[in-house]
Amino acid sequence: MTPEQVQFCYAIAQGKPDTVLSHVDLLPKNDIFKNSDFKFYPGIFALWAYRQNNAQVIVKKLQQLFPHEPMPEGFTLASIQEIRNSIREHIFPRVKASLFPLLQNFATLAGA
Repeated sequence: MTPEQVQFCYAIAQGKPDTVLSHVDLLPKNDIFKNSDFKFYPGIFALWAYRQNNAQVIVKKLQQLFPHEPMPEGFTLASIQEIRNSIREHIFPRVKASLFPLLQNFATLAGA
């Protein structure tokens, strides 16, 4: 995973729209579902984070997945509701835009 993708995931945990948007804009078009060497998708992470009930779990997962990537300077963990609101407002539209081409690729691979 690129450092930009990891910082994008940390931005989600901060739950601040301006932080999330600044990192989303760093990702190339459709990169929200672009695979990395770790077989990890930032878009899938956002969907997983949305379903969590504790914001601390999100940060622990990031630290497990990326122990060599530092937390952003001045990192502050948002409440789970702020994280969900940020994902719903700023990530879901990108996921929706990226999901259709991804599903088409799955259908092609499945022979549909």
